Amino acid sequence: MPNRELGFRVYFLICGVGCPSLVFAIEAESPSVYRLPEIQVSAPIPKAIDFGPSTSQLSGPKFERKKQGTLGETLSREAGVSSSFFGPNASRPVIRGLGGDRIRILQNGVGNLDASAVSPDHAVSLDPFLIDRVEIIRGPSALIFGSNAVGGAVNVMSGRIPTILGERASFRFAARGSSVDQGRWIGGVAQSRVDRFAFRLDGVTRASEPYLIPKNGWVPNSGNRTYDVSTGGSYVFDQGYVGTSLSAFHSQYGTVAEPDTSIDQGRQRLDLAGAYRFRESVTWESIQFKAAASQYQHQEFTGSQLGTTFQTQGVESRVELRQKPQAALRGVTGIQYQWFNFKADGTEAFLPTTINRSVAVFSFQEIDWGTFTPSLGMRLDRSSVDDLGFTSPSVSGGVVQHFSSIWSLGLHGSYAERSPNFQELFANGAHVATGIFEIGDRTLDKERTRALELTLRAKSLNGDREGRVGVFAQDFSSFIALTPTGSVDPVSTLSVYRYQAVAAQLGGLEVEYRAPLAGKWQIEGKVDWVRGLNVTQSSNLPRMPPFRETLILSYPAEHWFGEIELARSEAQGLTAPGETPTEAYLWTNLTLEIPGRTPWADLRFTFRILNLFDVEARNAVSFVKDRAPLPGRNFVFGIQASL
Repeated sequence: MPNRELGFRVYFLICGVGCPSLVFAIEAESPSVYRLPEIQVSAPIPKAIDFGPSTSQLSGPKFERKKQGTLGETLSREAGVSSSFFGPNASRPVIRGLGGDRIRILQNGVGNLDASAVSPDHAVSLDPFLIDRVEIIRGPSALIFGSNAVGGAVNVMSGRIPTILGERASFRFAARGSSVDQGRWIGGVAQSRVDRFAFRLDGVTRASEPYLIPKNGWVPNSGNRTYDVSTGGSYVFDQGYVGTSLSAFHSQYGTVAEPDTSIDQGRQRLDLAGAYRFRESVTWESIQFKAAASQYQHQEFTGSQLGTTFQTQGVESRVELRQKPQAALRGVTGIQYQWFNFKADGTEAFLPTTINRSVAVFSFQEIDWGTFTPSLGMRLDRSSVDDLGFTSPSVSGGVVQHFSSIWSLGLHGSYAERSPNFQELFANGAHVATGIFEIGDRTLDKERTRALELTLRAKSLNGDREGRVGVFAQDFSSFIALTPTGSVDPVSTLSVYRYQAVAAQLGGLEVEYRAPLAGKWQIEGKVDWVRGLNVTQSSNLPRMPPFRETLILSYPAEHWFGEIELARSEAQGLTAPGETPTEAYLWTNLTLEIPGRTPWADLRFTFRILNLFDVEARNAVSFVKDRAPLPGRNFVFGIQASL
């Protein structure tokens, strides 16, 4: 079990950073309902984000149906997004072939502050079932969230800090069961108000057993026990609001790479947030503040014996000032600060204790010239890892041309630098989860990349059909890669890999389309592909997603909803040295959803069959693809009640 003495000492620091900025506001819509000003709290990019050349949002019943036990699997069929799948309990999103520390995972616009990027067997410390909405930011647009978002960012919004005062108390309850792993999940959200105070309490508990795979097999040591709970509140007054939430996450799960190894993970987190809309200022429209502090512990056991403990303490805060439109110019400017302490002790502690700091200033500006909209974003990061310091500038720019009310064309480019992290600098030891011996290099310089993206988008006037075609290229003059040395460590007998800078290139395409068919039928299609090359060594980059196609037919009837999904992944034979290829597979998924109503609640019943034909499938991006295939046929039943 995690050390229950982990307290909230670091939270006093965040209060010292954040309290001077707690001046926040909204405008009243009516005497009984107050809403936030229309500020893009999650993504501080103005109008360009509406065009969305590389940004998508998921919410509502459609998103509820997609939810899986991990964030990576929940998003794994979105265009350009795959999953690192280290069994059913640990996976991070991989965007356009890039994962790990090149993808920022955020909670309500602030870093997740855990150790999930250190190793693929480290779970992201949040439960997807409590997420209200997700933003996926691909390509140059993600740089505003941090210089280490060179591959993209995933921003999850949970509503744990209330932003609306309703007229009465509300309660939402949901439960779900799955056959492939004897999974059971139950959770609820309660919200209420007293005068202008809003309160929220939520929680989820989830459990599963080792999951089944095709051909009457199962993957040992793949069960879990997880809970995630929080309480939060906000105060809303005539010109402002301020809110806070406190949450706790705990998970015990097996790791499929080592049949006798289990992981016990715990995280406590405090969040603060607020916004203020200026009424008299001729320059500034609004100010936003977000901050979080977290304590995290990850313990690995062999049987009942404690092997390794990873601990982190972290603080991140962010202030953004949005300008009032001046002629055709609009934009947002801000500052961001992060402090992160990492410590590892035990038999597999291949990383030293480090203190990591960064401070950054950023600005995004856009000119609205009618059908032609240029934009420019800039960011400057100053970061340090112990005694090593780095200054990393980033710049992104683009233009959007609206040819009509339907068609738009966008061209966006960026130059970014990412400082090496503590793992790339100081790793020295056996990393059993990945089966290699890692060696860092403290002389590594910054990673440097240029990216270009061209996107054509069309959307009908009534919104019933839309499409997007995008092509992208990313050129790294310095890409920090973990490459084999050809030697074997004599003690662990693992192959030795070393972090070194190489030239690398990535490129690919994404296609999305949605339109009505005959009657009430609707069709949705997705295609994505990415290719990654290690130019220096004339080889492929490891764990690249294959070419993928998805076709969805849905029927939204008055009293029920039905969906047929065909999801195909092609064979991946373009592998890195020492990596095994994967075969193509086609999954067929069926969904039936029936709403209901009683005098006391609105109900929704969901029944799904995933992998209908029990096809054996392996994830080309996964470290454990040879050991742990994807789950077999799975019957899922869920119920949701809103009071």
